[in-house]
Amino acid sequence: MRKLLGSVSLAVLLCWGAVDKVRAENVKGRWHLGGGFSFISTSDDIRNNAAVVRLGNPGPDGIPDSGDETIEFVDRRPDDLLARETTIEEEWRFDLNASYGVLDWFSVQFDASYYKTDIVQLDTFSQVRLVEDVGKDGIISCCGGDSDVDKIQKPQSQPILAGEVELMPVSFSAVFRFLRDRPLNPYIGVGAGYIFTEITTSEDLEARNEILGDATITAFLGQDEATDQLVTFPDWEDITVELEDSFEWHFFFGAEYFFNSHLAMYIDGGYMFASEDLVISVSGFPQQVTVLYDAVADTLPFCTDPAFNDPETNSVGAGDNSADRIVNVADWENIVSQFDPRARGYSPGGIGVCRPGTGTRAQDSLLIQGGKINLSAWDVGFGLRWYF
Repeated sequence: MRKLLGSVSLAVLLCWGAVDKVRAENVKGRWHLGGGFSFISTSDDIRNNAAVVRLGNPGPDGIPDSGDETIEFVDRRPDDLLARETTIEEEWRFDLNASYGVLDWFSVQFDASYYKTDIVQLDTFSQVRLVEDVGKDGIISCCGGDSDVDKIQKPQSQPILAGEVELMPVSFSAVFRFLRDRPLNPYIGVGAGYIFTEITTSEDLEARNEILGDATITAFLGQDEATDQLVTFPDWEDITVELEDSFEWHFFFGAEYFFNSHLAMYIDGGYMFASEDLVISVSGFPQQVTVLYDAVADTLPFCTDPAFNDPETNSVGAGDNSADRIVNVADWENIVSQFDPRARGYSPGGIGVCRPGTGTRAQDSLLIQGGKINLSAWDVGFGLRWYF
């Protein structure tokens, strides 16, 4: 961005130095058609909350910030991910413009533009179980003891492309001109318009929705602007990226250099204020969401050793390590079609069909940090105009 601004400044200085005694053409009563390119830099993003820790306040003694507060929530992502910001990527935009000179110092201008860019750095943090057949005896166990978190779950923090956005602004502006007796003619402008938008979600985002769509959600914790902590909700909906068409108003300033009575080159820049936000959310929560789930593979038997398949003495359900309950593998499909163990009040600690006591199961989890990105943006551009 700095290189671009430096190049534009140099071009303006060169044009100013090239000014001679040739008078600028009077634009009163004349039309122009023009086109060019501008570089767009969205000024908004979603800051990563990786270092967030929420304390119960006040603590047991009732005194705020006295050091005895309980920890209510710790973001499990590495703190160095604070540098990761979800944003609309900077991009070049194609511009068309036309104007009519009402007075020699005042014109009415119409602009239409188009650009397509990516929504980058959507942060997804997952913890996925590592299961193995430790004894090579067909008994599948998970990971290790409860205290060995690294063995129970393998954290993965992966930024993904959330999708692609197409933006088509159209607007009208009032343009005020200065130094009209010179070939280099500075101007300022102000106006308003409308931004037509189109969103296409990415394959990576659809893949995560597919995983969770096939899973059993055991806990869903969401946060929005109205809540200062994660709250539990039972329902799950997709990770979504949404953007409505937006009103905008803008200001700009620049200069136009006339090569002759018809052809002029322009360089200008400005800022656009947009009324709408691009919203990344999970089940309608646009801040931070943690989903605990059982993957689709958990609908298969967790134990495959025939020694555990005694339908008369074993039953479906959870239990502690001293009294694990098993299910007949052959009857699994019939049993699961009749009821879901969790619907009967069993603890989600007993995930899967059985736990032989050789390991501790742990849920898969996915943390999605969404939020809002406003479409307001800086722009700097250049192009040519032809006056009739």
